[in-house]
Amino acid sequence: MCNIEDSEIKYSLIKKMARKCYFGHRLINLSDLIKAVPSHLQGRAKECIEELFKDGFLNRKPGIKNEFRYSLKPENKEKIKEVLERGEYEKI
Repeated sequence: MCNIEDSEIKYSLIKKMARKCYFGHRLINLSDLIKAVPSHLQGRAKECIEELFKDGFLNRKPGIKNEFRYSLKPENKEKIKEVLERGEYEKI
């Protein structure tokens, strides 16, 4: 069984969005965002995305086919930069 923690999944999601500059009005579909993790972890990735939204790291907008679209909040760029430099996600 795989012992990947939620913090590693959150880091992968933030890294993908930051690398591709999904800040502010540039949005990524949920189905494309969860491709940042292996397929057997995509269910947990959806839960992690919801937690990141509740923690204030992500913006969420309605998309097509009842699928949400997400972006990183530009006002949290410093926190995001710290997460990327540390190489892991810790709730700040």
